[in-house]
Amino acid sequence: MELNYIHLSTFFLLLQCFLTALYLVRKERYAHIANLPTATAFGGTVLAILVISSVFTWFLGAEFFLLSVSLAIGVVLSTFHPVAALGFFASVLFLRPWEFVEGDSLLLLLPKGLAILSLVSWLFYKFRTRALELRWNRTVQLFVLLLVWFVTSCAFSATPADSLDYLFERLFPSAVLLLLVIHAVDDRTDLSHLFASVVFAVTGVIVSALVYTSEIAVPGQIGGRLVGPGLLGNSNDLASIIVLVIPLLVQETLRKRRGSSIELKLGSIVFHLMALALLVVGLWLTQSRGALLALFCGGLLFAVSSGLKKKSQILPGLLLALVPIALSFFVFRAEGDLDASSSSRWNYVIAGINMTKHHPLFGVGIGRYPEMYEMYTPSFEEWGKRTAHSSWILVLSEAGVPALLFFAALFAINVLACWRVRQLAPGMLVSIVGYGITITFLSHSYLFVLYFLLGMSTAAARVLSRAGNIPVETDSRKPRSYRRPQALLPVTSLCLLCCLSLPTHVQAQEALIQASVGLQKPLGDTLPRLQKKIRLSGARGEMVFFQLYLTGRGCQALRVEGFEQLSLKLFRMETITTKYPSFPGAYVGEHYDPLVPLTVGKPVCPSSKGLWILGEISIPENLPPAAYQGTFTYGLVKLPVEINVWKMTLPNKPPLPIYTEMSTWYNLVGHYGKWTNGEADLAKQYLALLRRHRVQTLTTHIDTPVVQEVDGKERLNLRTTPTAEQSFYRLNIEGRPEWAYLGYPTMPHERALEPKTYEYFRAVSETIRSEKLPYRPMVYLWDEPQTEDLPKLRAFAHLVKKAAPNLRVMVTMTYKPEFHDLIDIYVPVADFIGTNGFPDFDTYRKLQRDGKEVWWYVSCMSHGCDALADTGIPDLVIDRPSSYVRSIGWLGAKQGIDAFLYYFVNFAYQFYPDRDPWKNQWDFSGNGDGTLVYPGRPGMFGLTAHTPLPSYRLKLLLETSQDAQYVQWMKEQKETPEWWNSELEKLVPGLRTWERQYESYSALRERVGNYLHSLGGS
Repeated sequence: MELNYIHLSTFFLLLQCFLTALYLVRKERYAHIANLPTATAFGGTVLAILVISSVFTWFLGAEFFLLSVSLAIGVVLSTFHPVAALGFFASVLFLRPWEFVEGDSLLLLLPKGLAILSLVSWLFYKFRTRALELRWNRTVQLFVLLLVWFVTSCAFSATPADSLDYLFERLFPSAVLLLLVIHAVDDRTDLSHLFASVVFAVTGVIVSALVYTSEIAVPGQIGGRLVGPGLLGNSNDLASIIVLVIPLLVQETLRKRRGSSIELKLGSIVFHLMALALLVVGLWLTQSRGALLALFCGGLLFAVSSGLKKKSQILPGLLLALVPIALSFFVFRAEGDLDASSSSRWNYVIAGINMTKHHPLFGVGIGRYPEMYEMYTPSFEEWGKRTAHSSWILVLSEAGVPALLFFAALFAINVLACWRVRQLAPGMLVSIVGYGITITFLSHSYLFVLYFLLGMSTAAARVLSRAGNIPVETDSRKPRSYRRPQALLPVTSLCLLCCLSLPTHVQAQEALIQASVGLQKPLGDTLPRLQKKIRLSGARGEMVFFQLYLTGRGCQALRVEGFEQLSLKLFRMETITTKYPSFPGAYVGEHYDPLVPLTVGKPVCPSSKGLWILGEISIPENLPPAAYQGTFTYGLVKLPVEINVWKMTLPNKPPLPIYTEMSTWYNLVGHYGKWTNGEADLAKQYLALLRRHRVQTLTTHIDTPVVQEVDGKERLNLRTTPTAEQSFYRLNIEGRPEWAYLGYPTMPHERALEPKTYEYFRAVSETIRSEKLPYRPMVYLWDEPQTEDLPKLRAFAHLVKKAAPNLRVMVTMTYKPEFHDLIDIYVPVADFIGTNGFPDFDTYRKLQRDGKEVWWYVSCMSHGCDALADTGIPDLVIDRPSSYVRSIGWLGAKQGIDAFLYYFVNFAYQFYPDRDPWKNQWDFSGNGDGTLVYPGRPGMFGLTAHTPLPSYRLKLLLETSQDAQYVQWMKEQKETPEWWNSELEKLVPGLRTWERQYESYSALRERVGNYLHSLGGS
């Protein structure tokens, strides 16, 4: 994170310390000389601040000195009075400085540490004043019932340990906060201090969000919603806390300040108005419809209720109601965005209700709604792990109907209490009603904000009812002396809550990072060999891979040091669940395949199973050969990395090019479920992704180029039809390497022998001659012709050869002598090479000597196109081990194959939305057959725009393409060591008998690389 966010948090924490000092002056009457602390007490306070500041500075670093000072002052002042401790505790929870100092274990302990400090401060104060008491009111009773039911729901969850961990992590600190507020607040001075603390803390959050939004805004773009860093950074979350604070701020602005000077009153009002203006601007920038509705309803409720007793307060209520009305006229969110938001939120509600139908008593388990969403949603408008976007629905679905009743009753009794004291604290009523409406659209069921508000409303109702002689239920028991044993019950309960919740924040000590070299995919219970250090090797221009395995509770930042001269990318390894095996014995269940970009330095959150991250390092071509060092740090654990750069340089042209096909129309369907604008732009993203992985498409186009007359000759219009943005030139030629083939579209088979077909290929021939493009021209004439198609194919190929003799003809078929002069590129399926009378490699090598090219091709035959099979031929289905892809480059390079063809990369896209490629890729009796990419849609995994995402198998294709270069380098040597031929033969003796152990390929590549490096890289 940038330092400016932590500096902003520091500023508002210092402001909180100033507010706390003012509160103590009023509360302890330090304004009177007789009540001033002794010189010894004052000196001890200063010394404590210095010592604690030094400790924080030592842990955080000198650049965070001011933060250390602010925390030290806040901690020391918290010992003076429990309400001072609670005010500072609440400010820290809102400002959350640990989210801006990456991975610091000391700051991660702040929430629990300040909770315990607040408890100790309260106990010390109550014992000192002999006023320890148990406030067993309805709020406490209902909250205890809710906690008990939550824990019971965890016990009945499918994953009890995970649910309990989730509950302790999120709710128990909130429980401590709620109970302490109820027990520590004694008078209006205490209330005013807590109100002021929350107001200025929220103001600090909004200021940070304004800075953050301005930094990420696209220049010239209008309409970006207010967002911020951290837990409360979502636009709707920001709006909810603004709705909570604005009424309290208005209340404090209009409050009568008896005994204060005119200057002090005026200064206070001006300061409050400035904060109010800032919050109103922030509310408008969030563009939250739920927040505007909440503020309107709260203000209207207060205005109507005030008219019954105190007409002077009608105007503030009406003003509060009019503010959201005025702001609603300036909502700049697109209509489509609003419709999509409403539609998806309704799906979340239905999904939660469906969960409750199946689990009405205890729900699906605390924290399990995101995992169960896709199982119960009525429509896949959004995918992946989603939350309920409604606190009521979240409690209902995760803990059952009784929990919702307790939760609703807890909220209702506090609304009723605020209603009864509305004349003395009108802002409290508007806040709780408004916030209650906002959480109807947000998942705040376990967030500290809700429980802090409930505690404040309960305390406010009790304090103000005494001041105004208003009958409000407060405490069902009278205060008890600390000498009575019953008084120890609240103390014991609060200590137990803190102890239970404390271990869940000691995250850094539990974090662990391990690694494996290469791309050996975790498959079922089979994991790659994990190490506590990484040693990688590669040629210049090569991309090398590794995997990180992270375990531990909570979220930690994954930090990186070194790699300055290298290009590092990280991907979160996501899973796709298979329902059927692609081949006999295949593992059925979750498979790692989709890869989602991960920002280096941001916190990552492993599940109970751990988290896998794929890393890739691109070695620049001009990097001097040497050993380079780096380090990954996760929590307190460091993982050293060494990269040995060899003297060889990977050439731009691979010895075994990889070609494929891609439909631009399928891209649109896979992302949007229908046609929409931007087909060419989306296609360009996919083409860039494939080329980065050394994969080239043959005939990617939106429309077949039209024939037009130029200078008296017919040519194809490559550049302006159907438009310049969607033209054949932009999609198929821009960015294509010069060594690659350029595929011109063929004609439909049913029109193969028509005169128009002959004219089209004549135009192709003239275009090739006139354009003088560096790319090798070809036509993918026919795909897998059947026996009955051969006569027509022969006539079609003859027509093409006559019309365009400068165009190479490719057909995916085995060699047949009658096509010797008609086909230039033979692409036999690997299953049809050298078996059952089909031509063997010797036949194809002879064709290569005659000027033909031979590619090879894997199809569904290897795993069975209609039923389970396993022929031993490599393939690219999801449920195969990594060696099935990695062997392809070694086999092709050994046999001298000219290229490898994989027929499609986005086949499964065409079935969306009826069948989502994220959920099911069962095609040709195989999982993922014909699909090597995933449609990254906005809202998934934090994505903000449509973008293609690679698969694990696409990375394996890149790795095996690079491996082929090592084989080629060895074949080019005049002399090779004795071990080379034997080791290669042992690794890949044949198309069906190749080595199944992934590590064997890595070991031979390492040996070859070291050998070539010793020769000077030649």
